[in-house]
Amino acid sequence: MQKEAKQKLINDLKKKKTSINNQSLTEKLDKIIFKLENVDPSHYLSTESIMTKTVIKEIIESEENIRKRFNEVHNESFEGELTKLNSYIRTKKYLLGNKLKNEFTGIRTSFEKVSGVLYFKIKAVDFNSFNEVKHLKVFVDRKEQHYINLTECGIIKFSVGLIDSILIEIYLEGEKEGRNIGMVLLPVDMFTKQDRNNRYYLDFNYFNYVDFEINYSSVKDLSRNDIDKGIYIKDLHLFQLKTMNSIIKCNVCHTSLPVFQNSFECSYCNVHAHIDCVDKILFSCKKSATHPVRFNNTNYNIEHQLEESRSYGFWSCYFCGVMIGISSKIWKCKRCNNYFHMGCKEVLFNDCKINYYMKIQMTEARKLTDTIKPSKQYRIQDFTILENLVDEGIDKRILVQCNDDDELYALKMFDKNKLDLTSFLIKTQLKVLEKINSIRSHLLLNMKFYFGDLKNFYIGYEYCKKGTLYNLVKSGYQLNEEQIRNYAIEIITAIRVIHKHKIIHRNINLSHIQIADSGHIKLTSFTLAKQLNVGSLSYTYCGTINNIAPEVFLNGGYNNLVDFWSYGIALYEMFHKVAPFSASNSKKLVRKILHQKPEINKSINSDARDLIERLLDKNPKTRIGNENISEILNHSWFKGVNWDEVLAGNNEINQIDFNSLNLYESEYIKNNKE
Repeated sequence: MQKEAKQKLINDLKKKKTSINNQSLTEKLDKIIFKLENVDPSHYLSTESIMTKTVIKEIIESEENIRKRFNEVHNESFEGELTKLNSYIRTKKYLLGNKLKNEFTGIRTSFEKVSGVLYFKIKAVDFNSFNEVKHLKVFVDRKEQHYINLTECGIIKFSVGLIDSILIEIYLEGEKEGRNIGMVLLPVDMFTKQDRNNRYYLDFNYFNYVDFEINYSSVKDLSRNDIDKGIYIKDLHLFQLKTMNSIIKCNVCHTSLPVFQNSFECSYCNVHAHIDCVDKILFSCKKSATHPVRFNNTNYNIEHQLEESRSYGFWSCYFCGVMIGISSKIWKCKRCNNYFHMGCKEVLFNDCKINYYMKIQMTEARKLTDTIKPSKQYRIQDFTILENLVDEGIDKRILVQCNDDDELYALKMFDKNKLDLTSFLIKTQLKVLEKINSIRSHLLLNMKFYFGDLKNFYIGYEYCKKGTLYNLVKSGYQLNEEQIRNYAIEIITAIRVIHKHKIIHRNINLSHIQIADSGHIKLTSFTLAKQLNVGSLSYTYCGTINNIAPEVFLNGGYNNLVDFWSYGIALYEMFHKVAPFSASNSKKLVRKILHQKPEINKSINSDARDLIERLLDKNPKTRIGNENISEILNHSWFKGVNWDEVLAGNNEINQIDFNSLNLYESEYIKNNKE
């Protein structure tokens, strides 16, 4: 409409209004005049101005087909859901049917899918005085998102999470619940391309209008923590604050969320949590619009063992927290005995048997790298990266040279984006390493420093250029019995030292025993180490599978005797150059560890053979060292050893010429030999 014609129409309406005595008609003319004078036509929205009649007719037909299909499979187990569905469809068909009586100017017939968040702020409302409007309901792709009380004081704000969403429906409801006065049905994609004017004047018909400020943020634009806007982004979840209108339980603490108060719901997977619990959600969203293939971001990864069952009481889904209908088909976990909706199967966390206490501990551990103070103000730029040493899972180590003093260090790196239970291991490791440093034993690898940046957390160790016992054994170099015995003496002494300080290693193997420049061994890699009091047991399944003691697999608890088993494996490998147990897969390997007796070469010294057999006793109660480590130290194979001299570093060491044999682990060291 041209400016002159528009102004002429406004003047004509104002003139006509003065001659009308009907209050209702006068009110309607005021609304029309206000709209013409104040509302940008491009931001005046109604279903009729955007959509076509054909599209609306197709939506009405689709709703009727859905209603028929559900009624055909009528079942008492979802009587409540069916009643709610029929009410929704009946209201939607009625209001859209009324819109078909109006003139349509819209041309939109196809719509794009949208993921992100729409932020709504109600600036003003203008309702027909004959309609007592009380509530506003919001649906996205037929799913209810909000039920808002318009009579509340103050600015009303809410947000709507989108995941491949197409249509948004907004309803006005009267004083009486269920009395729907009007609706707007709009494509979501029209809000994604915004100019500076993000004000929208929505027409609900019958002279009912709501003035909205609507902003859109794509998934890429969202900040990780936008609580003020009712949004919290965490581990690919898109949590938004919602008012809970029914009994729903929190996924974290599994107590009920407060009814008619705000709690968090993930727009993707529908998991719920208290505002104070949402940071303890430890697993990534499996329905995230950003990274749909990245499911699990923790090292706790135990799947639920599901079997079909039926509900026989007032149960809640252990995942989403929503009540399960009586006699409904459900999934039941055979391991933890929790219940799940049939539809939640594809989004379940692999959190079988994880309890609230563990969630708290793991959450605290995840905060580690944000609060930990570096031992020295290093930056990664202060080092020259020379070579990758190890890159296996969470064990990533690089060889670096300090730019200040040219010292070589083994730098262990942890990716902060993947820190979860891993950060718990770091926290434990740092405590143990600080304890190790305080012991001041030449047989234990010392931590030199630690620091962090935005991307990684780093721990620096002294670098042993001769590498590990594993590399030496696998190099082809033939260790004789005396050399093996010398290494065995120092390894058991290192174990003796950490056990004395109530530390169990839990992952002793030849790869974690380094050879210092002096020729002494150094026990390293305390990633899985734990401080354990005498008489206590640990239950965590961890370690390198070939070296794990049988009692760990049996889940009955274990103590420091697991280190003696791993020590026996290391001795076996030094003599045989192969592991005592091997198989084509993990399941078969565990079966052999539990039931098969290792074959020890009869050519090996009988005393050494006896020690290995007793260390690899599958029963920890009869394993050598069960009473005291002195049982091992006093074994006949170690006859004549002065253990005090070993502790002091005055024992005999192996003289192996790493230079001439070119046995160095690092290519950099091999190419830069003195």
